[in-house]
Amino acid sequence: MLADPRVRVIAAEPRAFLDSNREKFDIIHLRSLEGFAPGSGGIGGLREDYLATVEGFRKCLRSLSPRGSACVVRGIQDPARDNIKIAATWIQALEDNGVHDPGPYILMARDELSMATLASRSPVGTSVVKKFRRICRDSSWETEWFPGIRAEQTNRLHVLPGPAGSSVSWYHHALRKLMSKDRETFYQNWIADVRPATDDSPFFHDFFRWESVGTLSRVFGPLWPARSEMGFLVLIMAAILTALAASILLPAPVILLRRESRPPHGMMIALTVMYFGGLGTGFMLLEMSFIQVFTRFLGDPIFAAALVIGGFLLFAGAGSMAQPHVTRRIPLGIGTVTLGIAFIVLLYSVTLSAVFESAAGLPHVIKMAIGTFLLAPLAFLLGMPFPWGLSLVHRNAVAAVPLAWAVNGFASVVSTSLAVLVTMTYGFTVLSIIAAAIYAAAGMTALLMVRSGNCQQNQNN
Repeated sequence: MLADPRVRVIAAEPRAFLDSNREKFDIIHLRSLEGFAPGSGGIGGLREDYLATVEGFRKCLRSLSPRGSACVVRGIQDPARDNIKIAATWIQALEDNGVHDPGPYILMARDELSMATLASRSPVGTSVVKKFRRICRDSSWETEWFPGIRAEQTNRLHVLPGPAGSSVSWYHHALRKLMSKDRETFYQNWIADVRPATDDSPFFHDFFRWESVGTLSRVFGPLWPARSEMGFLVLIMAAILTALAASILLPAPVILLRRESRPPHGMMIALTVMYFGGLGTGFMLLEMSFIQVFTRFLGDPIFAAALVIGGFLLFAGAGSMAQPHVTRRIPLGIGTVTLGIAFIVLLYSVTLSAVFESAAGLPHVIKMAIGTFLLAPLAFLLGMPFPWGLSLVHRNAVAAVPLAWAVNGFASVVSTSLAVLVTMTYGFTVLSIIAAAIYAAAGMTALLMVRSGNCQQNQNN
């Protein structure tokens, strides 16, 4: 088939291809979302997927011809979750494209193992519905949804459980709720998190809900982890263990401080902990966030990590070397630098998506150059607060220098897991706001450190 001259093979990450595509297709088959959902207690929920987001599905719909359809086939699971989330994502994508009633645009059918969900660019006509039903009947597939479906037309061949007192399956019940005013209530009450993923939080495979742990444990007993995506819970456990391991760094500098004959006063120590802890947390939150965001732009997490980590280290190093010359020449010194960092972070949080959208069709090398250009000013400023603070502590409270290093290292290690937790729960935008707030607070702390340092010097004199 690949030898057919009408076939053109394009090797690209699916979402990156859709972002740059200008062609129209009669069929889009989302093969990367296929496969059986094992429901094991793995960490698949930690994997971001920019194709399986509302924005990704909208790209699919916009790449269809007027009578075209997109299809996803995914395994049946218990409790029902993946295929409900797929349907919910198509419904949201259709609504975002201006469709007020998504029901006529969707077809769903299944056998005992897998579910096929189709979404069309235009309403499905009567002739297509008849053909769809005939094919399902000839193939012994169960129809779960088509325009005008009635309860007695579903869940007859491969019977699955559903609401008490009803003949329909949970899938048909879910679609009814998703297309009604009860959608939000359905999301809140369902045993798994089936809200559509978005580019701001692209974790389609995360279905974990704290509220469901008790129900799953009661229904499935000790086997309940096999029925729940455990990525989020594993991440929390990893964050706790990481914090415990990283805390090994802290006792030694505290002991050194206590042995000093004239230790720094308590205010200076507290400000040092706040300042360097904030820098470690803020820097890692931004680094982790940019790796995720640039993954969609470049279409490859390895290239994204190389660009962000390499760019941050290179330009932050340049900023560290330039720090003494810059902070002496600008009003408020390091306070202005940290406010500049906060401003750029907030600016990028609302503009990067549009920039990436407009540059999606450019060659990969040019994308890398654009990414480097965007990272340079932010990373340059990020390199200044740490050496400035270290110089200040060395002048005014030299005994607290080991504590500054230890606190910064502790915060850097712990915040890597924290960044993913925040992104999965609230999204990249909230993560960026938190990082901006941390740097703004670090600027205020820096001003207090200067005043406290002057007091310390006066006491020593």
